[in-house]
Amino acid sequence: MERHYPSDLSDAEWALLEPFFIDRNAPRKRGRSETPEFARRSFNAIRYLLKTGCQWRMLPKEYPSRTTAHDAFTRWTKSGLWERINSALREQRRIGVKKTPRPAPRSSTARA
Repeated sequence: MERHYPSDLSDAEWALLEPFFIDRNAPRKRGRSETPEFARRSFNAIRYLLKTGCQWRMLPKEYPSRTTAHDAFTRWTKSGLWERINSALREQRRIGVKKTPRPAPRSSTARA
């Protein structure tokens, strides 16, 4: 996928995140399915919105419609997706710097 804006995901970044958005083993649902392309475009729209501070209705035409992007954002928020991504990437980073995947309880880096 071409990058249109600096906030868009690179292919390497999307390769890390795609498994969180698309469950290849899930049964297909009726109606519009959430394809990897749809998820990536919606995620790029959310990143653009957060980076620029624009309003939903001001998303560029290269992204899904404002209602589509907002619906994806709401669905992903309610499902706990952002927390799962953050936890997984944090653990991956901690392992990368030779730390335990999770901080020890009551350590200075642990959250209450």
